[in-house]
Amino acid sequence: MAEPIQLIVDEVLARGRGSRVTLRLSAELAVRYESLAPGIPSIAGPSSIDLSTQPVPVEIRKGNQVVQVDCAACFPEQPLFHEMLGAYGLPGSPMTAQIVTPVVKDGAVLGALSLHVLGGPRAWTADDAAMCTDACARISALLP
Repeated sequence: MAEPIQLIVDEVLARGRGSRVTLRLSAELAVRYESLAPGIPSIAGPSSIDLSTQPVPVEIRKGNQVVQVDCAACFPEQPLFHEMLGAYGLPGSPMTAQIVTPVVKDGAVLGALSLHVLGGPRAWTADDAAMCTDACARISALLP
């Protein structure tokens, strides 16, 4: 039987109709849990992408949710952000939309839940963003 946090990550993938969901925990932002749609590559494990100065993790560390309908249009002055989009996509098809939500416990940001879409922009709804926020609250309750 899958552990409770993995079940939440799997649920976000199904309900969010995404391509990939990751849960990153720790200051290093390592992927600890991941759920993938068929044919979508994992991004868990060692990576050459440095997230420490990327614009989305900067917002997450502030406790802000980031909702991107069309990632390609975001942060045009940040070439490393666009390099990350390519690395997290498929050959010739970068990651195109995402909702990234902080996991907060007792006022501290412990990590981030990311719902990724590959293959084209995505018009997210308020319900999509709320579903991710709810999932993070449920994950937070399970963390020590």
